[in-house]
Amino acid sequence: MDKDTQHFKVSEFTCKCGCGFNNIDQRVINMAETIRKALGVPVHVNSGCRCEKHNALFYIGNEGISIIENADRLGIPIPGFIRDRLLNMKKLNKKKVSA
Repeated sequence: MDKDTQHFKVSEFTCKCGCGFNNIDQRVINMAETIRKALGVPVHVNSGCRCEKHNALFYIGNEGISIIENADRLGIPIPGFIRDRLLNMKKLNKKKVSA
């Protein structure tokens, strides 16, 4: 069982989608603690662990937006509903990661 450190709770490394997935290794938490102490300033954990679903949504959203941006630059028409859904996925993922 992983243990909290002075500045980090194990729960901070849990997947941000709400599924509860957390396979973080204690050595990673200890490394984060060491870095935090060396810097002397707070360190924020954005994404310690991601479940398969969260990871897939992250990459689909980011890569999908990239493909659409590149296609748009080439003058390839992209249906509005695809663009809108990918933008929504990207926004949702950012909200969950920053929550």
